[in-house]
Amino acid sequence: MRASMTEDVKRLAIRVRKSRGEEIRRSLLDMGELDTTLRIGKDGDFLLFPLREDTRLSENIENWRLWGKGIGIVSLGFEKIKGRIVGGYRECLNGLPEGLRPFLPSSFDVIGDLVVIKLQREVEPFGGNIASAILESHPGIRGVFQDLGVKGSFRIRVLRHLAGENRTLTIHKEYDMRLKTDIAKVYFTPRLAGERHRLSRMIGKSERVLDMFAGIGPFSIALARASPASEIHAVDANPDAIILMEENIRLNKVENIIPHQGDARELTPALGGKRPFDRALMNLPHSSLEFLDTVLDVMGYGWIHLYDILKRDELKAHRRFIKDLVENKGMNILTLSSREIKGYSPVEAFVVHDLKLKG
Repeated sequence: MRASMTEDVKRLAIRVRKSRGEEIRRSLLDMGELDTTLRIGKDGDFLLFPLREDTRLSENIENWRLWGKGIGIVSLGFEKIKGRIVGGYRECLNGLPEGLRPFLPSSFDVIGDLVVIKLQREVEPFGGNIASAILESHPGIRGVFQDLGVKGSFRIRVLRHLAGENRTLTIHKEYDMRLKTDIAKVYFTPRLAGERHRLSRMIGKSERVLDMFAGIGPFSIALARASPASEIHAVDANPDAIILMEENIRLNKVENIIPHQGDARELTPALGGKRPFDRALMNLPHSSLEFLDTVLDVMGYGWIHLYDILKRDELKAHRRFIKDLVENKGMNILTLSSREIKGYSPVEAFVVHDLKLKG
């Protein structure tokens, strides 16, 4: 392992088996934690992914271990990649007072050939400078937008164009999928690529699946490709999301997804009338718990993947709520595991609860 690396730059690193390397690499990229200026290391059957110097993952490594067996954190020296800008867009940034550099964003969302970035108030007047630096340091990016927050029942980002092409329609590539999306009309996050891949590895050969808040269909398409014999019902209230989902179904050549436009609470009972679902996805993180009772009424003895934004000290209370609701429905839990996917704020976390029901 030492022979394949130099001691140029010392970094904390995620150590993972090669079989899960691509999954973890993409997850680190999605979270903006992978230092792409350094060469990935090798250690026998393991890969070593160098983290950014300002990484926060080391503060929460227990959650990484919950991701699966064989994941650890180490500190090693890594080789710089020749020709790669060490500071990313920061090295191309002009016109920003030095005192404001600590307020610069450490990561941003790359969706297709567009970037969506959040700016702190202190550097907001320099948004154009920051966007121009991103365009210069990332040749594949064509447009940069500021994220002003998610509003409305459809969870749509409010955007401000900063630099490059002023268009919001793009095609995002993720693993073997191509996803057409419009960042001004629907909500899509590339930061759940690892989650979508994880669930695609869990699905059985023939399942009946409910994707309760499907958006443009990234979870549904990932599962449909992994299990062509399954029947996947993808629900979303946003008509623009359904139009794009139907395009993505054709684009990815899957035939086992049935889109449904409408309110998930109203549609779910009818969809569950034929036979119970084997798996349900609930990706409406601010409100998913409110829909759990509806989902339990149409479930067999399968899996529920519930995405939840919570204060870290509320985790036990949310798990207790889930257990109590299941028991009140006269059902039983085989397993309930909760894992933090990413930080949402200094005190909040984005968590997935994987719930397996039993007879």
